[in-house]
Amino acid sequence: MTTAPSILVACGDLILLDEVIRYLEEIPHWKLLKSARSVEELLASSDEPDCVLLTDALAFDLCRHPRGDQLGAGLVVFGRQETMEGLRAAMELGARGFLRWPAERERLRSLVERRPELPLVASAPSAPLHAVWAPKGGAGASVVAAHLAGALATLGKKVVLLDLDLEHADQTAILGPEPDRKSMGDLLRVSDELTSETVRSALWPHPLGFDAVLSPGPG
Repeated sequence: MTTAPSILVACGDLILLDEVIRYLEEIPHWKLLKSARSVEELLASSDEPDCVLLTDALAFDLCRHPRGDQLGAGLVVFGRQETMEGLRAAMELGARGFLRWPAERERLRSLVERRPELPLVASAPSAPLHAVWAPKGGAGASVVAAHLAGALATLGKKVVLLDLDLEHADQTAILGPEPDRKSMGDLLRVSDELTSETVRSALWPHPLGFDAVLSPGPG
């Protein structure tokens, strides 16, 4: 980023908001815009920041908002603790990363000021994307997704199964991988420096011939 980045903080917790703003004011080349204390206030803002620092609580609200996908600025989600709900909201919103405040606040500069990255794989061939979803737990979506991945693999297709349910880890229970394998949570923690090799290191090979990136599950 060649120019001073403009930053907007969205936080409903006044104590946390004051703490973050005080820290940002110590970075002289950043332009700090007015803050927002709710999703509605954030979406109504006329500012066009380079980056929005969004608390995990508001990130969760933004995911459920009908206009939540209209926020064009780069997002960085932060919170006092790293939770499955916060990580999942950050992933759904396409955030640059999730950081624990204040323990990981030094990572903020790299997330805000990073330059646009090249695609993970240059000239990569396109591939179909199939999403399996159900409105409630117990409907069988995880079982269908696992069988679909296995069926496509037996037909000679190259398949990667992504478990995006960061809370329940149903695919882990269905497929039975070794307990020390990497997960989607590991990829989210290094999303600001993600590479194709990092993604490959998280792939777990299933005996049927497809790969999977699994949920970290409760924890």
